[in-house]
Amino acid sequence: MEGVLDLTDFVNLEEVDCKFNQLNDLKLPTCSKIFSLCCYNNYLKSLDFLACLDSDKLIRLYITNNDFPDSDLSVFSRFTNLESLHLGNTDLLNGFFHKFYFGLYRGLKRDERDFNQVYNRFHGSLKYLWNLTKLKELAITGTDVDSGLEYLPTRLGSEMMGIKVPNLRSISEFNINFENGFFCNIDGRSARLEAKSKDIGKELEKYGELGTYGELNSALQQWREDNQELIKSAKITVEEKEQFIKQQKEINYLELRVEELTNLIKQQKDKIISAFLRLFPEQDLLQELVTKHLELTKFKKQGVDSFDYGKKCRGYKKKCQKIEDELEDKLDETTMNEMQLILTNCEELVQQELELEKKLNQKSYLIENHKKIALQITDNSEVQRIVGLEKLTNQQQIQLAKEVRTINIFVNNSSNNANNNANNMNDNSATYHNSQHNEHNQSQFHQQVPPKNQ
Repeated sequence: MEGVLDLTDFVNLEEVDCKFNQLNDLKLPTCSKIFSLCCYNNYLKSLDFLACLDSDKLIRLYITNNDFPDSDLSVFSRFTNLESLHLGNTDLLNGFFHKFYFGLYRGLKRDERDFNQVYNRFHGSLKYLWNLTKLKELAITGTDVDSGLEYLPTRLGSEMMGIKVPNLRSISEFNINFENGFFCNIDGRSARLEAKSKDIGKELEKYGELGTYGELNSALQQWREDNQELIKSAKITVEEKEQFIKQQKEINYLELRVEELTNLIKQQKDKIISAFLRLFPEQDLLQELVTKHLELTKFKKQGVDSFDYGKKCRGYKKKCQKIEDELEDKLDETTMNEMQLILTNCEELVQQELELEKKLNQKSYLIENHKKIALQITDNSEVQRIVGLEKLTNQQQIQLAKEVRTINIFVNNSSNNANNNANNMNDNSATYHNSQHNEHNQSQFHQQVPPKNQ
């Protein structure tokens, strides 16, 4: 096959195997069910197909020997269920493995690519794979990935300890010995001798010969034994990153809930104002009733631990009932129903404002801790973004306090100023709502945390 392989209509695909072709583009169905993708030995130039893969489903990814552009390994960090990841540059058809592949796939032509021009350009550290805890097999041979052994999951390579395979006689023997482990440049098996991944090989050479992949992984285990402090330090950083991501998700949720509550509060205030302005008879009494009812509702929500909770509740209720009885003598049934609607809306308003206050406090606390971790594990731009979010939250808390005072001012003003206050109320609510919406859009978090350069 040559050119583009378009599988977008095959929505039920679970496995894709298109290795040893001349493909330069691969299109996959969105939200695919694919758990195994094998497309090595092609000429693919873009990693865009990764966006179509479900991070919870993907288990095996083999993309060795393509022509991917410069990229660090962060593009794989979301695939936390990966067990096998091969992304290197290995001369499979002309070198060490050719007899196996030619035995399996008759008619294969020798690979004519120039590995100095056509190769996977992955580089940097292994640190981006810190959360791939299920990883059993990783191949970076022939890439420019040159550091970060301390971030590899301890499971990786442990099953290859002591295995020595100098002369493989069959493909079954190949599968047994190469099913698990960590592979980088050894014994000339890389297609790019200048690849920086050989620096990792040199580090491991201190622990013995690396003539086979079994010896390589045995050396990896010995390296781990000698570098426990480094691994421990990396683990602490990993745990901080995990906490950082968890905090991000919680703050994202709080951001959405704050915006939702802001909208609900505005709607409730609009209802109260609208109903209040319709009830011109006995507005002084109605204002007094609304004030007492707000006080009762807030006390019932906040004063539960008060030693005289019951007594105060009864006191508030008596005052409210007295005013209601007086209004009932002066107003018709329709107006009394409107009055009850106002009181119900007041109860919902108090509940929403208290929840908003609680969410903003939680958000403020989380952001403070978030900033402390960010100073340790991320770059300055991320810290500055969090500082901006912190300022926004403080503004939201101040605005909430103003909004609460606005409703109190409104219900306690004289009837002559009711309309003016109502208009101010609507203006304030609209301004607050719009500012929340705009600033919220600017403060959304990315799903993956950019690790701090090491």
